[in-house]
Amino acid sequence: MKKDRSAKAEAPFGNSKYNKKFTHFLLRGTKYVVVEFTLLCIALNIEKIFTYTQAHNIDLSAALKAIT
Repeated sequence: MKKDRSAKAEAPFGNSKYNKKFTHFLLRGTKYVVVEFTLLCIALNIEKIFTYTQAHNIDLSAALKAIT
């Protein structure tokens, strides 16, 4: 069970590091790093939603209305 949790937690970081080439933060300071990381997470979540809607033939605008 512990191994399964660590693999699930590691996947988004590995994806952003290797597939998205996000290896370091561009800005300095904790406040700016938090903002940069938050933007990265938002982008990854939008990509997940888009990929899901395309794979299941769901209208993207309807899916976005459902989650807001």
